[in-house]
Amino acid sequence: VPLLAFDVELEVFTILDLLAAVLWTLDIGLCFIKGYHDHGDIQLDPSVIALHYVRSWFIFDVLVVSMDWVLLLLDSKQALDLVRFSKIRRALKLLKLARLMKHGWRFLSFSKYVQSESWMVVCRILWLLMLLIVINHFI
Repeated sequence: VPLLAFDVELEVFTILDLLAAVLWTLDIGLCFIKGYHDHGDIQLDPSVIALHYVRSWFIFDVLVVSMDWVLLLLDSKQALDLVRFSKIRRALKLLKLARLMKHGWRFLSFSKYVQSESWMVVCRILWLLMLLIVINHFI
């Protein structure tokens, strides 16, 4: 980890991981009440929103957030043999990258509103740079 070259306490990373896990767990709850666009209409009926979320992103979100919690619990136990679990932990961290897929769809839906070809190129370059930063962070 590049930040380990500095004297940063490991407790800071644990707190940040905990904060991220809580944030994404709360996001699952919020997705049950957030409206969405449905063929040009905004859907605000809570039962329709919940059904739409369960059919679309719910299972994916639960899998990714549960991996966050598993990684957090694995990091908090000092008795684990980190060498033995290093490949498993790395695979679990790669699942966190799957969250980008959800935001990638949001980017593609945003791109239909950009009319200028040059702004579209700038947006795609920024998206690729962000993707590169996130992948380097998790791997």
